[in-house]
Amino acid sequence: GFETVALPPSLVPLEVWFEGDRGRVGFANGSIYSLPSRVPIAPPLAAGVVDYAQACGQQLALGSTGLYRLEPVTAATVGRWSPVALPPGFADAGFEKGRAHGVGSAVYLFTRTGDAARLAFEDCPAP
Repeated sequence: GFETVALPPSLVPLEVWFEGDRGRVGFANGSIYSLPSRVPIAPPLAAGVVDYAQACGQQLALGSTGLYRLEPVTAATVGRWSPVALPPGFADAGFEKGRAHGVGSAVYLFTRTGDAARLAFEDCPAP
């Protein structure tokens, strides 16, 4: 049936997705909460987030200044964002209004001006 899930009123939801059988909601400030329990699993990202993607079993956030991967923190429910290296010179103007799209073991990044890059991850876990 239908169930209303109250989200923190001070946060702006940007995207909802599944990680396996677990629901997630990502907010514009970079924080991610599990659904329906609303437990925080990712902290805010200083520059904020313009899009979220999943590739190679990883949760990714496209911030206005770069791409970040959510990494677990031992004995903590909230992980940490780590920057992902991008091709030299790609998106020097930033990712404001950019997009990220995960396909299998790769993520495609698009800038607002139409530049595109494919970033492949190695050693992906079997689906």
